[in-house]
Amino acid sequence: MALCAKPRTQGVTVGSRECIPDISMTEAKYRSLLWELIAASDEGNYDFLTAEHVQSHALAGGISILLRSTFGAVADFSFLSEKDWANLDAEIAAMVGAEDAPWPFVAKRKGIALLMAFALQGIEQDN
Repeated sequence: MALCAKPRTQGVTVGSRECIPDISMTEAKYRSLLWELIAASDEGNYDFLTAEHVQSHALAGGISILLRSTFGAVADFSFLSEKDWANLDAEIAAMVGAEDAPWPFVAKRKGIALLMAFALQGIEQDN
């Protein structure tokens, strides 16, 4: 079950595993996102994108804005529908809020690394 940014019932916290049924991207879409991020990182220099900057967008529920504005010219996100973008915003916001998240241990400085870690976590949570 995917992590959720919005509680289904009162008392469920952000980042919990009790989900609203519609909020879930598939493993295949997270895998495609990861491939696009890898390809983009090979195309350009994204050192300006810090992990802190990515986290702030994620916490605000705006990771889709960051992805589109930063990588839109080099990445093909056509596999994501508008609903997918909304789900991605919610799921990554939940990942940032999760207490047991693995990403803080592997992606501390570079934003591109943190985005890849989120994609990988999305792949793993779908299993």
